[in-house]
Amino acid sequence: MFVQTRNPGFAVAVAILLAACGGGGGGSQTTAPPVTAPTAQAPTISSQPAAQSVSAGGAATFTVTASGTDLTYQWQRDGKDIAGATSASYTLANVQSADTGARFTVVVKNAGGSATSAAAVLTVLPAAARGLAFVAGTLGGAGNLDGVDGRLASPVRVALSPDGVLYVADDMSALVSDGNPPTGDTVLRIVNVATGDIRTINTEPLRTTGMAFDKAGNLYEATWSAVYRTAPGGKRTLFAGSATGRGHTDGAGTAARFDGIAALAVDAQGNVVVADANVVRKIAPDGSVATVAGGGALDGSGYPKDGTGTAASFGSITALALDANGNIQLVDGLKLRVVTPAGVVSTRTVTEGGQPAAITGGDLGLAIDKAGNVYVNDTYIGCRIRKVAPDGTMTDVAGMSGGRGGRDGKGPAASFCGAVDPFYLKWQTSGTDLGNLVLDVAGNLVVADSTARTIRRVTPDGDVKTVAGRAGSTLINVDGPASSAQFVLNTIDYRQTSLPFSARSNYALAADALGNVYVGENDRIRKVTPDGNVGTLPLQAPGAKDARLFLAGLAFGGNAYASRALDPLDRVNADGSLAVVTGVPAGSVGYGENDVAMDASGNLYWIDYRTAVTSPGPYPVLKLAPGGTVTTLPDTATSLGTPDADGNLWSVKPDGTVTRLGTDGKVTVVRTVSATTGAVPLAIARDRAGNLYLAWHEKPNWYSVHKVTPAGADSIIAGTPGAYGVRLGAPGSLGAIAALAVGMDGNVYVMSESAVLRIGQ
Repeated sequence: MFVQTRNPGFAVAVAILLAACGGGGGGSQTTAPPVTAPTAQAPTISSQPAAQSVSAGGAATFTVTASGTDLTYQWQRDGKDIAGATSASYTLANVQSADTGARFTVVVKNAGGSATSAAAVLTVLPAAARGLAFVAGTLGGAGNLDGVDGRLASPVRVALSPDGVLYVADDMSALVSDGNPPTGDTVLRIVNVATGDIRTINTEPLRTTGMAFDKAGNLYEATWSAVYRTAPGGKRTLFAGSATGRGHTDGAGTAARFDGIAALAVDAQGNVVVADANVVRKIAPDGSVATVAGGGALDGSGYPKDGTGTAASFGSITALALDANGNIQLVDGLKLRVVTPAGVVSTRTVTEGGQPAAITGGDLGLAIDKAGNVYVNDTYIGCRIRKVAPDGTMTDVAGMSGGRGGRDGKGPAASFCGAVDPFYLKWQTSGTDLGNLVLDVAGNLVVADSTARTIRRVTPDGDVKTVAGRAGSTLINVDGPASSAQFVLNTIDYRQTSLPFSARSNYALAADALGNVYVGENDRIRKVTPDGNVGTLPLQAPGAKDARLFLAGLAFGGNAYASRALDPLDRVNADGSLAVVTGVPAGSVGYGENDVAMDASGNLYWIDYRTAVTSPGPYPVLKLAPGGTVTTLPDTATSLGTPDADGNLWSVKPDGTVTRLGTDGKVTVVRTVSATTGAVPLAIARDRAGNLYLAWHEKPNWYSVHKVTPAGADSIIAGTPGAYGVRLGAPGSLGAIAALAVGMDGNVYVMSESAVLRIGQ
């Protein structure tokens, strides 16, 4: 029994006695030192929640990374706890405009203390309109879209009807086909030159080499071996020659044979004049065919010679036209030659600056006005339209000898022949840059700018205006506001005297949580802000004034990560400096297609190209963990795919099979998706809700983006069957797709026609 006493001396004596007796036990013992419980360390936050910019209706996810044991989390909004928000990440679904400006923090605790994160501010953008919306770049390029904002594939021939309507033979083979053979035929389209409205009227294909109208409104179209006629409002019929048989036989209509029609024109009497394998022939209104001139022997030096009828000879006729006197004037090699109605052939003397001059080019283009001026295309070096006066003096009308492009303007300020590599020199005429020339009643020239995919009108004083179609970007990078910025596929370093790398066929896309979009272009990274302003990151490498990336891929996960072909991976810091990512096997980073990816845990993925020299692929996929460990995953790929938040890698095979490569190394077939029969999947992306986005090249030749929900529901969110070329709206239409990405803000981005587009859902 314990007895409490108030005598302190007694208590001390008892304590001493107990100690002397070993605590009341037997003999003496050694006392063990007391056990001290370890002190818990307070949490440390290594990665702060990032600010978010999200469209209304979307979701914002905030994530923190902290170190320590037995951690707990409590998210707060504007300093107040959010019920149930007790994990390392927090998602606010269906954000609204009222949420803009909200500040999100998280308190991380354990037994050793607590740490509060920095505040991440939420910005809510207006809800994205459904369908395709423009972000930045210069839209333009090949297509088959009708309308005032339509696209032309490659207009190779034009003809003006008696009532002033422009007919265009549009070559569909110019449409990109991702390695699949496109059609090589032309369709007939009409263009309202005043409004630019394009309308397709005949999809029965021909390989058109020439076209013209007679006064009665009959349209004549030539192929290599035949001439077809379409009466006003009538059906196209074979007029002369054969669709399959070739030769040089005069005769009645379809009994005649042609061996290579390069150009045609119609005279005042309704006769169709054709340049056929360096012989000039005439088709009467009843279809009978006769040779007018050509076929004779060359002169003693091996050059074509003048003469009458079949005694004359020609070398390479590329264009012809009829003057007011009924003479046929034609471009033959580097000369301008004349054939009279009687068949007498002569060569004109052409001068420039008082010196003899050659007709350098004449690609199919020749027109003669009422005053006798001859207009001719020159695509020898550069691209221009020239005029030969009746006295033979030749001058420039528009364009210039050293320039190519699609710029409107006057005289040398204008450019033709589209976005052609500035190192490209054209030494021979081939009819692929500019089509034929026609004159309207006001004396304006109309020309098919085949390479620029446009129809251009040139006034007599040289003022050039694009009247239909839209030219693509020229080969320059332009920073600045959305609509004036330009992205390019081939990046030329003008400080170099040679091409530093070969052309790539794809861009790379990535986006961050703030709505910035990053575009990889060969040797540089461009940044597009949410308001569409485009800038180029000032990439800097240690010891170098600037860095050339030779970009092969791009990923984003806090920092941008860029791969350099056959070089290490680089981390691109906010100031533009580059830091080589350690642990990457030498030579494993190669020429891939969006071939760098990063998951939410910081793991980097890329395709191992070390066997590319000896194998056509597919190739192994490598994974680099934040700690530096490299793992070869048990799957192969030709395009990498997209990781999810848990570190699983989702890919789509060429047959449409979607697989998931788990962190345990197991490959699971999730489902098989499909578009039109024979469609080719081009790219895959995934959002945080588990929706898959697949870019397809559909058949026969159009592009789409599909959304596949976790339940497997498949829908098209961008693209219209049969429509090739970018048209904004819902669902809109697309040109060739170069890259696809889902931003951390949930927006879907696509690269088409060298422009960045956003797909609203």
